[in-house]
Amino acid sequence: MKLDLRHIFNSNSKNNIEVIRKLKSTGLFNDFSKNEMYELANIVYVRYYKKDEIIFQENKPGLGMYFIDEGTVKVIKETCSNGYDQSALFGPGDTLGEDSLFSDSIRKLTAIALDDCCLIGIFRPDLFDLLYRNPRFGNKLLLKLGVVVSSNLAKKTDEILRIRDTLSRSNIIR
Repeated sequence: MKLDLRHIFNSNSKNNIEVIRKLKSTGLFNDFSKNEMYELANIVYVRYYKKDEIIFQENKPGLGMYFIDEGTVKVIKETCSNGYDQSALFGPGDTLGEDSLFSDSIRKLTAIALDDCCLIGIFRPDLFDLLYRNPRFGNKLLLKLGVVVSSNLAKKTDEILRIRDTLSRSNIIR
C-alpha cells in the first residue's frame, strides 16, 4: 500500500464526450442540459488507479469526492495495533469522500483500489470557482451533490439501526 506520486490528475478537454458519458452513467445528472454537462466535464477529473494504489489516505487533508466508474475500492481504518480493519467495499456507481467536498476536514479513512479502477473526482476549489462563475448552475450541481450525501447518510443510518437491532436481540446491548 504505497502512494504513487507519479500519477497526477489531468483536467479533461473542453468537449470530452467520454467524460460526459461517464458522468451520465451515474444517473445523477440525467436532467442536466448538454451545455451543463460540458460545464461539469470541465471541472471534473478522470483518474485511473492500479490495483493496491492509494486513492486517499487517513489523516491527510481531503479536497473532494469521487464517483467510482469502474473497479472496486476498499476503505480501511487504521487500528490501535498498527494494523488495518477493512470498513467497506465500494464499486461502480458508489461515491467516496463527499465530506471533503464540503469541509476542510481530514480524511477519516484510507481508500485503496482493490483492482484497476477509474474514478471521477470533483474538488472543492473547482466547485467554488464554478459557483463564482456560474451561480445558477453551481447551485443546481450543489443540490445534486446534496442528494448523494443525503442518500449515503440514510444508508449508513439504516446500517447502524440493523446492527443495533442485531446486538440488542443478542443481548449484547439494551
